[in-house]
Amino acid sequence: MTTAETTVSEFGSLQNLASSNREIRLIRNWHEWLHLWSIARTVEEMLGLLHVGFMVTLGKWRDEEPAYDWKHRLIFYLNIADGWTDTGSLVRTDDGKREGSAARYNENGGIEKKVPSQLRQEVARKAFDVLCANCFRVDRNPYGFGVQDIATSDHNTFGTLQVFFGIETRFGFRTIRNLSARKGDRFHSEEFAFGFLIRLAKFIWSWEESEIPSRTESSEGVAVRARNARIRELIDTAKPWMVEVLSILGEIELLRTWILDLDEITLTKLREIAMLSELVNYHHRVVVIENRLVENLEEACLAGSPEARLIAEHELMRKQYDRLAAIRTAKIAQTEATETIARLSAKPGEPPAA
Repeated sequence: MTTAETTVSEFGSLQNLASSNREIRLIRNWHEWLHLWSIARTVEEMLGLLHVGFMVTLGKWRDEEPAYDWKHRLIFYLNIADGWTDTGSLVRTDDGKREGSAARYNENGGIEKKVPSQLRQEVARKAFDVLCANCFRVDRNPYGFGVQDIATSDHNTFGTLQVFFGIETRFGFRTIRNLSARKGDRFHSEEFAFGFLIRLAKFIWSWEESEIPSRTESSEGVAVRARNARIRELIDTAKPWMVEVLSILGEIELLRTWILDLDEITLTKLREIAMLSELVNYHHRVVVIENRLVENLEEACLAGSPEARLIAEHELMRKQYDRLAAIRTAKIAQTEATETIARLSAKPGEPPAA
């Protein structure tokens, strides 16, 4: 008996192997999907499951199954996709003891072999691509959640996202984890992640607390106050991270929309980044003999720091805004005082002087 015949005999006849003669159905729900993932061993199985992961329902098939929501699935994909840009981060100490992967044909028809860390990166890249297609591509994805839902969900969900796009230093440069360091090196799917981060930044600085009902001590008022406080903590905690993300992406000018209302959390991070600027002899040979870090925000402006310039503009505009607001308040008070004096000075039966 040939090897092919032996292999077929292990599973049944060729006729039975055909899809037309087999039971075939959809994956019932996310709970079953997780089970299939837990027993998958081949890259092909994992890639196939990741491809359809957002298509399966989150509801229960049986009462005894645990409940899942969109946050479980999002966090799962973020954890699988983590490290997709860096094969080295997916190397394990016991990889050398593992059985080597089988050879396969590549897209050019040649035979290729990959070490385990490369296979893990392939799986992680697939998870990232699926995330981009289903979560990062539009403001409101087909599965019912968007940037506002993630930013206002909980510390675990929003925190996992911040770790996934965390700030790292590579070769002396600040980079964003799980994004290509240089714009020109980005894959097409990464542009969706870029757009997602920009939308998230806009939401963070434009978010406003919900109006509290007039009866603040009512159950509804207490609930609104608690929700405002919870979301405010999430938003404020995320601001330093997002300032760095915008800085690395070269999009710090986005904050100019809220130039007058930049809070101390934002300004503190902007100052920290600005003070990392360097005066370079090549560009500033008149003022420095050798390259050095700036010593104050004025020098950071000279060095071309957009963060320093944003702070300077904020301080100038805030000063002028406060001055004009004080003048307006004083004039209103002056007008009211004049009207009061006129009313009190009028003789009985005579109208107040105009």
